[in-house]
Amino acid sequence: MKLIIIKPEDKKAYEIVWAEFNTPEGNFVIQKDHIPTTLVLSDNKEIAFGLKTGKQESLILKNGGIAQITQTEILVLISP
Repeated sequence: MKLIIIKPEDKKAYEIVWAEFNTPEGNFVIQKDHIPTTLVLSDNKEIAFGLKTGKQESLILKNGGIAQITQTEILVLISP
C-alpha cells in the first residue's frame, strides 16, 4: 500500500503495511483493502505507519490535516 504525505514545503511517498491516524472521532488503523474513506486528522496528534521493511515511523501534525483513503493508497494533506 502506498502512503503519500503532502506538506506545503514537500511531498514524500512510502510503501507501507499499515497506518494509524488520530481523529476527533477516535483512532483508526488502516491496512490494504480498507474501505475508501476520508478522515479529518486531529491537531497535535501523531501519524504512525509501518514500512514494508518492518521499520515504524511517525510524525506529529501540528495543525491537523486530511487523509483520503482508497484500497491501495493513502493521501495525507497536512495543514500548514
